[in-house]
Amino acid sequence: MIKVALKYCGHCNPNMDMDVILNNVKKSTPNVSYVTLENDYDIAFLVNGCNKKCIATNEQSSILITPNSVNGQKVKRAQVEKAVLKALEQTIKEGRC
Repeated sequence: MIKVALKYCGHCNPNMDMDVILNNVKKSTPNVSYVTLENDYDIAFLVNGCNKKCIATNEQSSILITPNSVNGQKVKRAQVEKAVLKALEQTIKEGRC
């Protein structure tokens, strides 16, 4: 089972409720275990509440999420959830975790 850690920015100026999106992603991925950063994990979701990208990295095993983009690819807000699922699937398929 793939383990995904969630890392949130400080959410000082959130433009979107990212918890709603991530809860839907979790429901759509029953074969993924979601853990904290203190545990071993395969992939990290770097969750930003706005577009400043306060948390970011170049690690191949991370997925950078903002209200308007996933891994630097612009998406409409209504499509963020779908884009996160696609990025997760692609990361697993390419063996970057």
